[in-house]
Amino acid sequence: MGLILLPVSRGLGFTVLPANAVAAFAQQDSIKVHHLPAPVSETLYLSSLAGRELPQRAINVANIVKGHQQ
Repeated sequence: MGLILLPVSRGLGFTVLPANAVAAFAQQDSIKVHHLPAPVSETLYLSSLAGRELPQRAINVANIVKGHQQ
């Protein structure tokens, strides 16, 4: 994710990233962060093909995500 902020730090656009990705960027003085007055969240949907079983790795990820619901 750090590569996403390189063009931004050079003034070539903007992006929306998680706070931890921005905090990990080495050139903090070359970017500006806009803080929103209210947190924003999006609903995540898990989809799969009908009649097809998900691989175990996908089931594991889905269970981790479901465990972090607010």
